[in-house]
Amino acid sequence: MEEFETLSDKGGVLLASAELEILIPTNVNDDSREAIVRILDSIEKVNSSAKFILKLYGKFNIYNYDCAATSREENVIASLNGIYNIFSANGVVYIKEITRY
Repeated sequence: MEEFETLSDKGGVLLASAELEILIPTNVNDDSREAIVRILDSIEKVNSSAKFILKLYGKFNIYNYDCAATSREENVIASLNGIYNIFSANGVVYIKEITRY
């Protein structure tokens, strides 16, 4: 498992590709705070209280701040390429690997 802390003013974690920007809700208040991102491999389990948000296919970046400029490389904390299920619970966004390209 990899784990990162991000800043959140909008109550989410920012993921983006060349075609799409998406804010994954952390399911906590919308005030400025830290959010946790956990990247799980295919055998690790997601917290049972986490809610499924969506499935992502392809290459995308995870950003250090939910209001970050996606055009600036220094805002990227991780890059992923594959198929991933995204879950969220209590300030934590789980990115569960299905297949890595």
